[in-house]
Amino acid sequence: MTAGPAGDAAARRPVPSPLLTIGEVLAELQLDFPDVSHSKLRFLEERGLVSPQRTPSGYRKFSPADVERLRFVLSLQRDRYLPLRVIGAYLAAVDRGAEPPALPGGPVRPPRRVDAAAGEGREEQAAPTGAARGRAARADLVALAGGDGRLVEALEEHGLLARSPAGTYPADAADVVRCARELAEHGIEPRHLRPLRTAAEREAALVEQVVSPLRRQQRGGAGARAEEVGREIAGSLLRLHESLLRSALEGPRG
Repeated sequence: MTAGPAGDAAARRPVPSPLLTIGEVLAELQLDFPDVSHSKLRFLEERGLVSPQRTPSGYRKFSPADVERLRFVLSLQRDRYLPLRVIGAYLAAVDRGAEPPALPGGPVRPPRRVDAAAGEGREEQAAPTGAARGRAARADLVALAGGDGRLVEALEEHGLLARSPAGTYPADAADVVRCARELAEHGIEPRHLRPLRTAAEREAALVEQVVSPLRRQQRGGAGARAEEVGREIAGSLLRLHESLLRSALEGPRG
């Protein structure tokens, strides 16, 4: 791996708590940067813009400061179209404790220095990501549906929401309800969305074909590796679906 501006200092810092997997970081960042992917995060690491810790098995673990740093980089790329060499030079100066160079577009609030981030305490812990948000209550989903309990019932009826015996729903159910409400405003009802559920189940089966052998491996870290691979494949499938939908909407070009 190519050393970068954060490399040496990050290698010396102690491992803070809590630490997030690359999949958890991706889930958190995609709320603001929908196009970010596993390969993008790995590329930023290779360029030295972030240096996550590694477990003894070699898996990446990101601290809250790492996530903050990634947000900083992605924001400058998206909002100011800055090249990574410019962002890298800025971060290198921040990590040295030096005055960073001026950035096109005006000043920004820099992320914490890498060495300063080593002493972060529990009061600076990151908010739970999608994987740790817990389960959703029916009242919360009805509120997201604009008070329309019938929408939640219809989503359940057509297999788009799964309620547990305890009466709760997966954390992602909130996103399902939000999307369904937006689609309902255009006359698209839950009954029209059943093919999406079927497609999702088939895609989940594809992911399972790949990760099942990984879970069965006896070596340490196999479970974490299976989870990471599963999230990566799911991300690729989502991007493929989006590209195919855009292509279908555009239609053939002469």
